[in-house]
Amino acid sequence: MEIPSPDEQPREAKEGVGPLVSIILIVTIFVVGGVYFLVMEELERQLKHFIVESLMLEDVKAEDIDSDAPLFVEGLGLDSIDALELGMALTRTYGVKINAGDDRNRDIFRSVSSLAAFIEGHLTEKGSPS
Repeated sequence: MEIPSPDEQPREAKEGVGPLVSIILIVTIFVVGGVYFLVMEELERQLKHFIVESLMLEDVKAEDIDSDAPLFVEGLGLDSIDALELGMALTRTYGVKINAGDDRNRDIFRSVSSLAAFIEGHLTEKGSPS
């Protein structure tokens, strides 16, 4: 089962209602089914494309980004302006809240895999009853 990319989602999904519920259900089903790795792998794949498109990285192919490589300085080589743009794009698309002064930001933005884990955690949290 493939999670739709942000561009393929309906309008209400982009506004933070529809995709969260469907992704939460998919994540829950796969976690229960023991195939959690496949969901995270797909989320990482989508995030790679999302980063390239959101930041308009003309010289970078999503397939060439290592999920565990650093996003900033070495690795992908993003800078603080890229971090701001990426943070805003992630908020719009995935509904995650990223505060500029949050001490966790360095860990959240360490790599594609850490971003995927943060988003997955946010989606799981949104789906759990209060």
